[in-house]
Amino acid sequence: MLKTQRFSSLFRHYAKYHGLRKDDLEYNFVNPLDNEDTPESVQLQRNDTINVRKRRPVDSEERSGSVSIPSGTDYFTAMRNLLDNGEHTDMIFVVGTTAIRAHRCILAARGIFFKEEFRREIASPQEGSEGRIEVGDEVSEGVVRAVLEFVYCNRVPGIVNFTVSEFQTCI
Repeated sequence: MLKTQRFSSLFRHYAKYHGLRKDDLEYNFVNPLDNEDTPESVQLQRNDTINVRKRRPVDSEERSGSVSIPSGTDYFTAMRNLLDNGEHTDMIFVVGTTAIRAHRCILAARGIFFKEEFRREIASPQEGSEGRIEVGDEVSEGVVRAVLEFVYCNRVPGIVNFTVSEFQTCI
């Protein structure tokens, strides 16, 4: 598939190959994919996976509005808001003179590095350093924020504007 080719042709081919109706399927990458999206517009990379599933029929409870099922977009928006507003945070990344707040449980759930770091901190606590990670001068505030954005939201919107050095630091 070309990076500028719209997903509508992929959706049509997939449904036809599997003997299904295109309208009965939904396609998701990080967020739901539309017919007009392209691999380039959603920043799809070579080994990324597109999830395909059969649409769930809407039952009478959902039509009446008594049941609310958040979409993937709502979930990532909520996670982004959690990161941005700093409410209920229990740790701080210190980058120069800037303090960036985060949640241990989210970091530990999303990455082995943080999980092990927090385990070490519990095993041998040091006075005054609990919940505080001093980031060296070689890492910019933008890079730390990008890593946290990925941990919380599974994406980094401004990554195309990163320098090679910033990108390597993130990895």
